[in-house]
Amino acid sequence: MEEYMQKMEEIKKRYKEIEEIHAAELKKIQERHSGNITTWNKTNGNSSAMRNPILQSLTESDAEKFIKDFLRLAPGRM
Repeated sequence: MEEYMQKMEEIKKRYKEIEEIHAAELKKIQERHSGNITTWNKTNGNSSAMRNPILQSLTESDAEKFIKDFLRLAPGRM
């Protein structure tokens, strides 16, 4: 059980790292294309492709639940 808890902590840590990388990349893209985005928004309104309110973003608790379910249902578990 301790092994799975350690794996879950490693996965959570990696998830946080990926989340930080994604946020940094998104910020770079927005800065790089801020002129284009501003022009587009002025002429066409906000793009629905940029933010879809129907799709919910995962919270840390959701990710933890999915990881626990995966480990619980994974073949070869102890």
